[in-house]
Amino acid sequence: PDNIDLPKGLMIRTFTEKRKLIALITYDGDSLLTLRSTIDDLLSCISVAEKTLSSLRRSKNLLKS
Repeated sequence: PDNIDLPKGLMIRTFTEKRKLIALITYDGDSLLTLRSTIDDLLSCISVAEKTLSSLRRSKNLLKS
């Protein structure tokens, strides 16, 4: 779920549109470091998800061979 335990003034909304994942990040605060850290965390999670899906696809293709 989005927006759980976020710093004050920070909001994240994610949704899909035409087979794309869209993340809207809104920050109404003073610390750019907070915003940057949040974006870094989100990108890290996306990277792990992409690597996992890629690995699953490779495994599935190996089983078909």
